[in-house]
Amino acid sequence: MAFFKESRNAPQWVNKALGFRKTYNFVLWFLTCGALLGFTLARLTYLNGKQREEGLAPGEGYWYQGGRYKIGIIMHLACVLPVGILVPLQFVPQIRYKALIFHRINGYVNIALIFVGMAGALMGARHAFGGSMTTQVIVVITSFATLAAIVMAYINIKRLQIDQHRKWMIRAIVWMSFIVTTRIFMIIIALIASAVGGYGNVWQCGEVESVYTHGVPHGHHHGNDKPTTEADFASAFPECIGAPPSTLVAVIASFPTSAASAGAALREGFPGGMILAWVVHVFGSECYLALTKNETERLRQISYERQLEKGFKHPGSAGLTSDRLGDSHWVAPTLEHGKAKRTSQNEEEVLDTTR
Repeated sequence: MAFFKESRNAPQWVNKALGFRKTYNFVLWFLTCGALLGFTLARLTYLNGKQREEGLAPGEGYWYQGGRYKIGIIMHLACVLPVGILVPLQFVPQIRYKALIFHRINGYVNIALIFVGMAGALMGARHAFGGSMTTQVIVVITSFATLAAIVMAYINIKRLQIDQHRKWMIRAIVWMSFIVTTRIFMIIIALIASAVGGYGNVWQCGEVESVYTHGVPHGHHHGNDKPTTEADFASAFPECIGAPPSTLVAVIASFPTSAASAGAALREGFPGGMILAWVVHVFGSECYLALTKNETERLRQISYERQLEKGFKHPGSAGLTSDRLGDSHWVAPTLEHGKAKRTSQNEEEVLDTTR
């Protein structure tokens, strides 16, 4: 909190230009959307086939040479990378105030791209960082949770429930962005597994051979790695010589040893990294929403006014709200001189639906 208090002394022209009411809102937007944008810009080169192959973890390239897995990863990258650039604009207040049409069109474009991108991710999940059953289950759960949040946001905005639309869109984008944090946790876990020792996973001979005979992707050389050859492959994995490519072999997880061992270490770290990142992002989104209840209430009063004008049956709660679906209680404002004002009577607030 001390950081936010100090940030209030920062130049106000940024807030004014972007439309943020408080400086700490800009700081939070910059840290979250800025991180997503930076990660996206760093991955734009993956739209190029050669650059994409070089960016894959050791062993992954074996599966993405063709077929549905290649189609899946291209679909995923071609859709989610533009989303990483367009989504931050959705959370700039000035755009929502002064360019509402752009905000709406951009929102529809992002929703369509996310749905297609998630379909691509599901297509490629079988071999993402080894594609263990744990990894696949996590990908399915996080993908459908994100899509469900987007559906909730869409339903609420169609019902003019702006406060709930904001909540669910924040959740959806923060949850979707967990893949950025996953990379950090994945590397930490991989380093720990390498240091502790005794960890490894099962590869197909075809995967291992692709690392040794087709070179190591750029950026995945470790320690004193030297260019690998077929002779190195035969020496390290003699059981694969003459065996079908689907033959299973154990690969030790260790960063300093070889590219294949480094890939095994990353495979050890990926599922755990996803779980930790998902927990952090879900917790972070809920903390942010809990700390900005005033904004939620302000938007709900605006929702009430707009729903009342449109003749909705339950103004203020026409969308998917907790007071309609659960046992919470919400008090409708009265309208005085065109502005919403809260009412109370004998400490018990009442909704007057007769006006």
